Amino acid sequence: MTYRVDAEFRALFVRYHDGLYRMLYQMVGARQEAEDLLQETFVRLHDHQEEVEPEKAKAWLYQVATRLGLNAMRDTKRRNRWHQEATQQAESVGATITKGDPATTMAVRDALNQLPERQTELLLMYAAGLNHEELADALGVQKSSLSQLLFRSKKAFEQIYTETSTKPTGQR
Repeated sequence: MTYRVDAEFRALFVRYHDGLYRMLYQMVGARQEAEDLLQETFVRLHDHQEEVEPEKAKAWLYQVATRLGLNAMRDTKRRNRWHQEATQQAESVGATITKGDPATTMAVRDALNQLPERQTELLLMYAAGLNHEELADALGVQKSSLSQLLFRSKKAFEQIYTETSTKPTGQR
């Protein structure tokens, strides 16, 4: 690895570390898991740095981090579902299983998990502060079509969020 590539990598790490961490933490809700996903994001950048154009590095990083976060959310959802089923079988019928996450956070995560992956990626990267050009690069779409995609994604999220957050607990 050349000095130039090493210096560029360090600069990208310093520049995007905090924003990526905040986004990943919001997605997974656990400090250690967010740090692990952040580390994996930068390992992948290191492995592919020669292929990533410097002006598109932010979009590339957020795309990778978002996909890693989504995979972690799916894995957590599967583990939670398995744990919940096992706990329900072990406890008497009608026992209430409580979760430590605030209801709103869970409703948002549930709604995001129900959206198509592309819409979820778009909303997460938009919430993380990527501009329209960076979003278009990350998603591989024309900048001119991004506003419509974003509008549809927001509308779909709002509909699912409203439906899932008004259901009684246990019916999500």
